Amino acid sequence: MTVLILVFNSFVFGIFGKYREINNRLTKLNFCLVSLIVLGQTSEVSANRVADQNRGFYRQNSQGWFWYQSLPESLEEDNEEEIILDNMNPLSPETSANTEPKKTLTAAWFRENMQHYMDIAIDTPTPENVKAYLYLQRIMMDKSSHFSDMSQQIVMGDPNLDEVNRRPLAPFASQAMDKIAAEHTSRVLKTIATHSGLFFFFRSDCPYCHAQAPILESLSHQFGMTIFPISLDGRPLESGQFPNYRTDQGQAETLNVQSVPALFLLGQDDTLLPIAQGTVSFEELTRRVLLAAKQARLISPEDYNQTLPVYSQPYQADLSKKKLIGSEQFNSAELIEYLRENYFNEINHNPELNDN
Repeated sequence: MTVLILVFNSFVFGIFGKYREINNRLTKLNFCLVSLIVLGQTSEVSANRVADQNRGFYRQNSQGWFWYQSLPESLEEDNEEEIILDNMNPLSPETSANTEPKKTLTAAWFRENMQHYMDIAIDTPTPENVKAYLYLQRIMMDKSSHFSDMSQQIVMGDPNLDEVNRRPLAPFASQAMDKIAAEHTSRVLKTIATHSGLFFFFRSDCPYCHAQAPILESLSHQFGMTIFPISLDGRPLESGQFPNYRTDQGQAETLNVQSVPALFLLGQDDTLLPIAQGTVSFEELTRRVLLAAKQARLISPEDYNQTLPVYSQPYQADLSKKKLIGSEQFNSAELIEYLRENYFNEINHNPELNDN
């Protein structure tokens, strides 16, 4: 169309060449026409592009369902470079979030945080604060229950850990064991009484000394234990018990007697071992005498163990012979094997310790 306009102008100029004023006007008119044509074509192209963009894939019938168009090379290069840069970025939020270790409610976490949340709930008892603490408490109780259940299961399957193997829970069995222990206690106390005795420090006006005297008489009558009464004030007991007393000659000060009644066991080489400074029951007195006699080597450890109402030794593990090696760390399986080998097997398989 532009060519036609130029041809038309040439024709008019040839015919009306002399009329320059008309030619100038035509030139301006032609310029306006050309501008309008160009603008119209540009608007049409823009409108087509907008229409294409607004149409969905379902309206692009000629392209089909699975057809795609290749991106311009410059756009593909930009996208590829963008993807490469994203993959090379180690500090992206998604990457750091995926690699961050997850926090779990471990026993160590509870030790560090449980008190903190309890303090918040107490200081500011809002529904949220109190509920948060109670949820944590519920979880901690459940973890404790799981540990308790597993502990019972392990104990039932390991004789080294099961207390029933040392002290039966059934009443008839425990009573039988108590009877056997009492018989051994009587025998061992009679053995102690043959080469030892008890020093009894008292004061005539001490009501507790009067209460202790009958217990000492019973000990003497049952096991033949010799009692050496010593009066701190040089006067007898008002009840008339232990009339053959002696007056203190400085022994109380030497033994650092702070209160009466005071009891001491005569050991080897005339040494005196403290039993009690104060009133004790008959059962407590016999138990302390047995323990002091073992420490003074008046009886053997085997004799002492037989007086206890438990099987074998009072301690399953022999703590006197072995120690863990320095700061060496064991995993659970290695630790179990080490402890069994060094602390329990010798006891369980040593006939001298199991003949009690």
